[in-house]
Amino acid sequence: MDFSEFTFIRALLGKLHSLSPERFDIVVTELRKAWVARMRNMLGQIGPNAVLLWFARVELSNEPWNSVPNPLQVDPLFITESMIDELRPLVRDVVQAVPSDIAKQQGTKGMYFPPMQAKVASEMLGVACHSEASNALMPLIKTLL
Repeated sequence: MDFSEFTFIRALLGKLHSLSPERFDIVVTELRKAWVARMRNMLGQIGPNAVLLWFARVELSNEPWNSVPNPLQVDPLFITESMIDELRPLVRDVVQAVPSDIAKQQGTKGMYFPPMQAKVASEMLGVACHSEASNALMPLIKTLL
């Protein structure tokens, strides 16, 4: 396989999956191990007062990565509840912030971006979603002050 044709990782992952779906779980397993190892390293450097924020369109879960529609478009990709649980001893707490449907429906309202970036901006969690995430963090932050 010629890797020079890929600019984006998800395109590469999609190609690998299409070439060998039965062996793709090896790639997923290795990516997960690498992510946990790097997070352990980073959290070890930051210290135990760090707070992990799960900010995603869906709740944390251990469902198989490929059980959702468009599985290679999910963010964060391949991260499971078990992986987060492995990191819990290294952090003060884990906060989940899954935006409400109302917040998601706000789309790009309040966002500033060049017209050429409109498509990318529309795929991001918008201002209302970020506001809900900050509200989810506030109770914990108040206890730390």
